[in-house]
Amino acid sequence: MARILIVDDDAKITQMLELCLRPKNHEIVIAADGQIALKKALEKKPQLIIADIMMPNMDGPTFISNLWEELNDRSIPVIFLSGLISKAEQKAQNELFGNQFFLAKPFSAAELNVLVERALA
Repeated sequence: MARILIVDDDAKITQMLELCLRPKNHEIVIAADGQIALKKALEKKPQLIIADIMMPNMDGPTFISNLWEELNDRSIPVIFLSGLISKAEQKAQNELFGNQFFLAKPFSAAELNVLVERALA
């Protein structure tokens, strides 16, 4: 079980992510944009962040950059969600980055859970 911060401006996506992750007994924290997520991340200290790349107010990469700067720590794994990358690009990107992963939309619960387990390992 882990504390997971989900950051997405689409309520349907956050609901789907929550439905996929709750059966694994993860504690879920939700934020609708990067500004809210930054406050919640500093307060709740998540063990994993799942963040949409494109959001209003503050996008996912900017949020993560600001969080890492604020914490002076880059150890929290991140799964970036994107409708702009293909499954092939997702696989290639996930081989390149240490604790940053990519999940192409649409995705299945199985794909999500495998990537969450990998990120938390």
